[in-house]
Amino acid sequence: MFDIIKKRLYFSKMQLLFYKGVADKKIIPFDDEFYEKLNHTYISGLPVSIHIKYLKPLLPPMKCYDRSLYMFFCFDDAILVHGDNKDLELRYGKDDSGHG
Repeated sequence: MFDIIKKRLYFSKMQLLFYKGVADKKIIPFDDEFYEKLNHTYISGLPVSIHIKYLKPLLPPMKCYDRSLYMFFCFDDAILVHGDNKDLELRYGKDDSGHG
């Protein structure tokens, strides 16, 4: 029972932090300059901007590693980071908590 309460509190906290980030303009959409930079690198015959902007809803979960790698190729000073996400761990279990 306490596990369920802990999960609900965690997700409520994350939702509040998200709304605060949007309200404080700390979370904003990618600008056109970002997508323009992604237009100059191609993966599987498509610009990376198409992969990032339009194909996400079509891809199954766990494709974030591929998508982060695609963006990594577009920038000279990029750092590729993969790690475990507590949000994903609570939803899908420890084995499926990775995020890129």
